[in-house]
This record gives sequence, C-alpha cells and structure tokens, in this order.
Amino acid sequence: MQTIGYELASCVRRYRRASLMAFGHGALALTVTACGGATDNGSTSEEISQSAAALVGPANGVWTAQGPGPMLNGQSSTWPTTAQNPVAGAIQSVAVHPTNANIAYAGTINGGVWKTSNALAQSPNWIPLTDKKESLSIGAVALDRSNANTIVAATGLWSSFGTSTTKPNEGVSQGQVMVSRDGGSTWTVSLDPLFAGQKASSVVVRGNVIVVGFLDAAGLVRSTDLGAHWTRISESGTGLPAGAIDCITEDIQSPRRLYLTSTGVGVFRSDDLGVSWLNISQNDPSEAGLDVNIRNWSTAAKVSVSQDGRAYVATVSLPTHNGTTFVSYVGYTQDGGRSWVAMDQPWIEARGKPFFHFSLAADRTNSSYVYVGGVSDPVRGRAWVAPGNGEQWESLESTTPHNTWPHVDARNMVIDANLDLIDVSDGGIFRRARPLQNTGDWSSMAGNLQTAEIYSIAYDPVSRVILAGTQDNGTVYQNGPNQLAWTTFVPDDGADVQVDTISTPGYSVRYSSGQLLMNFTRSIWSANNLLVSQASPLLQTADGSYFQPEWLSPIAINPVNGKRIAIGASDAVWESFDQGDHIASLGNAPNAQALAYGNADVLYAAAGQVFVRLSAGAPLAPAAPVGCQAKDIVIDPADYRKAYALCDAASYATTNAGGSWTSITGNLAALEPNPGVLRKIRYISGVSKKYLAIAADRGVYVSASTSLGTWSKVGTNLPLAPVMAMQYSKAQDVLAVGTLGRGAWTLTGLGGP
Repeated sequence: MQTIGYELASCVRRYRRASLMAFGHGALALTVTACGGATDNGSTSEEISQSAAALVGPANGVWTAQGPGPMLNGQSSTWPTTAQNPVAGAIQSVAVHPTNANIAYAGTINGGVWKTSNALAQSPNWIPLTDKKESLSIGAVALDRSNANTIVAATGLWSSFGTSTTKPNEGVSQGQVMVSRDGGSTWTVSLDPLFAGQKASSVVVRGNVIVVGFLDAAGLVRSTDLGAHWTRISESGTGLPAGAIDCITEDIQSPRRLYLTSTGVGVFRSDDLGVSWLNISQNDPSEAGLDVNIRNWSTAAKVSVSQDGRAYVATVSLPTHNGTTFVSYVGYTQDGGRSWVAMDQPWIEARGKPFFHFSLAADRTNSSYVYVGGVSDPVRGRAWVAPGNGEQWESLESTTPHNTWPHVDARNMVIDANLDLIDVSDGGIFRRARPLQNTGDWSSMAGNLQTAEIYSIAYDPVSRVILAGTQDNGTVYQNGPNQLAWTTFVPDDGADVQVDTISTPGYSVRYSSGQLLMNFTRSIWSANNLLVSQASPLLQTADGSYFQPEWLSPIAINPVNGKRIAIGASDAVWESFDQGDHIASLGNAPNAQALAYGNADVLYAAAGQVFVRLSAGAPLAPAAPVGCQAKDIVIDPADYRKAYALCDAASYATTNAGGSWTSITGNLAALEPNPGVLRKIRYISGVSKKYLAIAADRGVYVSASTSLGTWSKVGTNLPLAPVMAMQYSKAQDVLAVGTLGRGAWTLTGLGGP
C-alpha cells in the first residue's frame, strides 16, 4: 500500500507543528498489526496479528462502534486548551444552515454525511446519516437556502490514501447523488449513466434544481426534478465546454446566478441556474491575468461569492521544480466578471488534483475580506489594502488571542449564520470565531465524529484497547476498553502497528511508525494502558548498508520469540533478533505488503509473489505462482504448511508451503452486495470454531475451515466503508476491525464456547 509521494513533505511540516503527544495519561492504545500469526494461545502473534481481515462469528452478531470519536491531542492547537485539541477524520465538504448556526452537515471522505444540531457547543453531537448507502465517499454536500430541509450529497473518492500511485484516492464507489427532503432523515439515491462512477466535486441545490460538478468526463450535470432526471450541460451548446468542474457556488444576492471554475478551461457565470454559461475569465486576458492563469498554469481553482455579489477566484499553481504547489492567484470581480482585480499572491502551499488541499471563502458581510486555506497556515486577505506592498495577506493563526490553529490540509471553508469561519480539513472541522477581527480563536467542532481513516489496527490483549495507524492523524490509541475517545501517540500519517505480548510478561510492547518508517517507535505499556517507556529502534545493519523502508513498511512479531521481528523494505525483508536495533537482510521479497511468521523460523511474505522460508538459515525463496498479485498472507496456526494468500478479487490456499495453490474464492463474487475489493485475510482460531476471514469494501466475510470457499457476511450494523484492517483476540473473543472512514468496530462471540 502506498499513499502519494508528495504527502511526505507535508508530514515533516505537520510533525514540526504538532508536538502534542500525551504520554502516560491513562489511556493508551494497542499495537497490533503485522502479518500473520502463528500460535493461538492468546498471547502470541495471532493475538497481535496485523491490520487485515479475519475473524468470524455468528451472522447475527452486532458490530459495536469503538471510535475514535474524537482523537485527542491531535495535530492542531485549539481553544479552550481543556478540550485537548480534538480532531476527527478527513472532511471534504461542509454545509451550514442559512439562519441557524447550530445546524451543520459534514460530507466526510469515506464516512458518509453527518449532521449536528448543536454546532455551537464545545463538543458538538454528530449523527451519521448515510451509513448504509452504497458509498460513504462524499465529494460535496449542500442545502437549499430557501428550504434548509433539502440536502443533496454527491459522492466522489477524495481520500489522501491510495494503494498505488495510479489509484490515489481510495474508497468503495462514486457517481451517486443522494437527496433528502427531511433534513437528512431519509435519502433517495439518484443514479444516471451520465455520471456513473465519476468523482463529484461540488453541488448546488435551489428548489427542484440540482447542479452537480464532476472532475471526470460528465463535467456539469443538471436536474430540474430533484434528481429524478438529468441533463448534461457541458458540451451541450450551453456555452460550457468540456472540462473537469473544480467548484460551483451560488450568488446569494442573485437567486439564479451561479459561478463555476474549470481548470484548463476558465471561470464561468450562469444567470439561469445553470442552463447556459458565459466565460468571464476571458475578460482578463493579460499575461498575469486570470484567464492565462487558470487555463495554463493551474491544477485547481475555486470561487466564492460574498453577500453583496463580489466573487473571488483563487487558483493553485503547477508544481515548481521541487514539486511544491501553492496558491498562485487570487482576484475578484464586482461586476459579474466583466472586469477583474488581482490581489497579491498569498504564497501559501496548497494542492490541486487529486486531493484539493485548498479552500476559499469570501466573507459573508464584508466583501473586502477573503479567506484562503492550503496545506498549512490559513490566511486572511484584505482587498481594501493596496496591492504590491505585501500587506494584503495576514495569518489567521498569529492573529488569534492564544495563537491557535486548525489541522492542516484544508479542504473547504464556509461562513455560518454566526458569521464565523468554518474550516474542514484532513483533521475534521474547526471554527474560527470573529474571523474579521483578531479577537477570535480556533476551536474544534470534532465532537463525537467517528470518521478516522484507519488502515492498520491492533488489539492489545494486555490493556484491552485498540491501536491504529490512520491517514493524516498519525498513530492513535483507545483511552480505555470500549471508550470512544482516543489519544494521538505519534502525529502525521500512521503506518503499520504491531504488539508483542511475549517478551515482557504482564506488559505489551507496541510498535508504531509513519510513512517510510518515520517516527518508528517501540514502546512498553502496562495493563492499565499507561506508557512505561519508549525508544526508537536503531535499525543498524551489520555491514553499514542502507536500510530502505517502504512507504508503509509491514512489521511482524515472531510468535515464539517476541524480540524477533521482521520488517518489509523496498529492497527486501529484513529480520531482527533484538526488537529492531540490529537488522539483517533476508535478500528477497522487495516491497512486501504483508509478512507472517509460522513459528520460530517459518516466515511468509506477500509481495505480489509469495516468498517462503521454512527453516533457520534457509533463504526466503519464491513459492509457486499464486495465480494473481498476492498482497496479504496468513498461516494456519496449527500447520505452517497451510497458508492463504489474498489478491484484490481472489483468494488461494496452499497445503504444501507454497508448492502449489488452489483457489478458495468460491462464491465471494456472487454475494449481494458484491464485497468489492478484498483487503485483508486472517485465520481465526477460536476456542471451538475456526474460520478464514476476509475484510473487504463492504464488510467482513468468513468461511469455515472445513468448507473453505463457502463465504458469508458476518455481523450487522457495520457501515459500508472499506474494511482495511482486522485482528482477533482469542483471550477476549473479540474481533477488531478498522475502516477507511468510519473508525474502529468490534464484534464479540465469534470463537464459540
């Protein structure tokens, strides 16, 4: 698995700004994730098997939400300090009630649409509205200003997490438009071949008219009957050429006026609610003007309109020589686009496609002010200040009474009915009170939002809590058994987590890291979930050769000797006998995605090809071809010769240590709904029941060990977010899973009496 390369620079910056780790404050998380487990005595590597799939139990079992909601000590500095800087998973879009500042809707990256009716509270209460819909990947959400009970959400894959550079935005599906006429209580899903499978970026609804913008071929589509029928507006003689739609916004002053931006094409205005469009950026054709900038030098553009009709446009530049992109143009029009005034460049880092870490909001009452967000340091623009002297822009952080700031990687901004600035980002949702003045602070609105994007998970059977590696919010741990609040252990982006319960009896040893094994940490925790000590494994090689970690390096704990660990790297799998201080290359399986120990010496690795070592001193050698690109591997704890490999859409078994493979995919593809991408596989060895389990896009599926290939979905109540990670604890008979957008969940009673 791999995110996007240019996330790394942001990680370094975020780590510099977020020295917020709370060590030893009673709650801790577990660490378990790795690959493979061997024994099943409740205290070995199976106990701490990695983020993946597995476990099984009664089909009528009910999944229980375990948070995080919120994640405390997150990558922000908010007021009051007693709230402990709560953050949540990424939010792409936000819609606020036009007259009631307590009502807000959050369109999350992979967690669906959420609503709060007490947004002004210090810790708002949020309710998920779309957990059982086809897609929880929300690209845009909007409400009708004339009837705030009408809500429209359009789906799109916007996650910063990806399994490859060619698939940068993970999720289940996109290309749906959901309409609610009762404030989000019920929804109608609208599907149309015009935009099937395409990525929504923005939406506007007025009366029965819905206008949706897509970053893909559909461009702009329009409905006049609240989504029952659709018409493509782009390339239809409407004045709007083909092109990806970055942003659509409405002009509050003129009920039928809309604006949109299309990078590479232009800025357009409609005066008939989206039926016809006029290119207005072409009215600024100078070399440094808006038209040249948006057509030739930008990767994203957004537009926002103040209450008096002044429209602001901002763009994100093409990458510089070192790959950095920044907000390169901000300008405005007061006459509907007939003329434009350019402001000084704010020179803040931002991102265009595919993430859009970039936001823009014109102030609602004073059109001389505009707000811009990016990778960090949101700023306030003052159009009334003469350009050219560097004084048009000032920080929205250093101008606060307590030097507060929101999570980085902004995605959207709006002004609410209280005239406060609402900012959504990869760390959830934040409020900047009185943004026109220097008297307001940033505060978190995360409340109980359970929207963390988890891609590795571990259950610590000693302290009975969950540990997870998350996108954008680091390594986090549960504050206590079954508690919804978690705490940040290491900031930035998390990676693999793993737990050793063997080497230090009565304590757990947790391993955590970030991308490229940044912040690689080995920590010891008590049964009360308190930090005892921590260290950074030295990763010293015998010959001084360079250890080259993967973007997300997998870790495995040996089930016999807890101090013996294996680590995946870009060149090979490496092994250590002293908890990572000294390592030796096994010379094979580069870029392994999963590792699994069978006993003291048996080791399997999944790196497209499966590699196997069966005895001490033997090489980690290629097994027979699996039949697909294997990305996960698990071993039968009772017989190391039996192993199970997982690919995106198939699963295979071997009974001779990889000498040959047999498909056990069985009826998976025929299940309704289709499981989607298969994410992880695990062998579940309960007290009286044994299963193979697969985590997938739409849930967890199990097959009894006596009838492999006959699969059924396990448990109810699990939201339809991708299940990226899973681990089973035999000692507590609990299955913990991590979803990419709806946090962690558990299911009990799976292993039998």
